[in-house]
Amino acid sequence: MNYKIIIYLICCFSIASGSIYTQEFYINTVDNTQLENDVYLVNVSNSSQELQALCPPTNNTQQYFENTYTDIAIDYQNNTYYVSALGSLYRKNFLDSSCEFLGKFAESVGTINALVADSNNFIYAAGNLNSVGSLFRYDIILDEFSQLGNLPDHYIPAGDLFFYNDRLFLTSIDTTTLESCIIEINMVEPELSCYYMTLNDFVTYGAFSVNFGSYSKSYILTDWNNNNEYSSLIEIDIENREILNTIRNYNHRVYGAAAYYNQTSTNSICVNVDVNDFNGSDLYFNFINPTSNSLVFTTNIELSSIKSIGVFDIQGKKVTTFNTINHNNLDVTHINTGFYIVEVITDSGKKITKKLIID
Repeated sequence: MNYKIIIYLICCFSIASGSIYTQEFYINTVDNTQLENDVYLVNVSNSSQELQALCPPTNNTQQYFENTYTDIAIDYQNNTYYVSALGSLYRKNFLDSSCEFLGKFAESVGTINALVADSNNFIYAAGNLNSVGSLFRYDIILDEFSQLGNLPDHYIPAGDLFFYNDRLFLTSIDTTTLESCIIEINMVEPELSCYYMTLNDFVTYGAFSVNFGSYSKSYILTDWNNNNEYSSLIEIDIENREILNTIRNYNHRVYGAAAYYNQTSTNSICVNVDVNDFNGSDLYFNFINPTSNSLVFTTNIELSSIKSIGVFDIQGKKVTTFNTINHNNLDVTHINTGFYIVEVITDSGKKITKKLIID
């Protein structure tokens, strides 16, 4: 009997003195022989399992792949969303446990295998539409599905979307190298999404982030030892693009993961240059977005130690450079409205990058 598991994490229960973060999460198991889905409440710190209610698939269930869920998501109201392999989206209401079929991300032939909710009104999905990686969105308020665009032609979604510090990422396969990797999604122009980090030989189906209050952590769920029967929960360091420790192994194959995470965006971008907002340094360089006329920044870097401040467009082309920094107010009136990357380089070679929106 084969099983696949979809995991999501429930976190951030507020109390008067602060926030408590639980390590409980849910798993969705699929019996591929009987085409039955089950959900269990489990805990990362022990082996307990509690059977939970689940929304059974109802759309076109004579199709084999409409009976198997490939990923899940949790919105800001704690409603749970399930997506089938062929793109049918379901919602389980948190208050009364009612289930409803919402529609399909795409009517064309394809597979959806990645799902995530933002902190507002959208559910994002990714999958292969006619052998092309594509990004989709469901508007919870308007009850509308839309295709945001195609991904770069050599990246195929491999398992999950996840947010981290207002940026959107996707576990993928690079078809030119067959490398398992993470790409950063350009939400404005998905075809300009960027390679971000390697996942080595891990076949990664699930990924999610957790906000611990003053910091966030991200995790992947991988096919352990490439045997399609066991999976591992592994922490990744997004800031430094590193794979960290294995937390736990599961005696099942994991297909997806999700957590409610409130640091999300609808217009996150990336550039095809080696930039990183999170360089592991104690230095900081902050400014308010969006801006129209002036880039007013705060920093703990001595102004005399700043070698340059460059502004790049979303394709990595340098728009302007400030080489002499005498004050913390830079004139950007000559830069057109749009999305940019600010790159700060110090005399010692340290680099800090930040996204800039000019309206």
